[in-house]
Amino acid sequence: AMPLDATENAKAFEVCGQDTYFGLSDAACEGYWVNVNTGELVYTGDSVVDTSCAPSLVAQSPYTNWASGEPNNYQNLNEEWAELWPGGTWNDNYQTRDLCCQFRTTTESPTPSLSEAPSLKPSIRPSRGPTGAPSALPSGRPSAVPSALPTSDPTGAPTALPSATPSAKPSA
Repeated sequence: AMPLDATENAKAFEVCGQDTYFGLSDAACEGYWVNVNTGELVYTGDSVVDTSCAPSLVAQSPYTNWASGEPNNYQNLNEEWAELWPGGTWNDNYQTRDLCCQFRTTTESPTPSLSEAPSLKPSIRPSRGPTGAPSALPSGRPSAVPSALPTSDPTGAPTALPSATPSAKPSA
């Protein structure tokens, strides 16, 4: 959940709390803090050790929130993971922590109306209500629940032989 500004950082801290890893690491190259989702260089500080990484990392993110004196690779413990500290400041740590995840939606809001053509790919979660117009062809088996009202058109030709028991009401 690499925060891109103070608002996102505050939200990450609100949702995930302190001592959570948020997707910033210098594990690939000491001192070059990279967003693990995008590969973008976020920060280089005084702790740069391996200058061989410099040519491949060029862009700098405009936002960081390191606590005072951080990142510091404390006691050379290989602190390669950025974590949220109290108040939402950042600290480098050598231990893995719970991961604070971020999800982005693909659209700003749901589609306001149904599409004209059906999807070629079925939904993972089908709707509970009816889907619209009935199908053009009848189903292979009769419905388990008969309709409340008879249809206006007969469903087939009359039978050749009368039934064994007469109907209660003769047809008109």
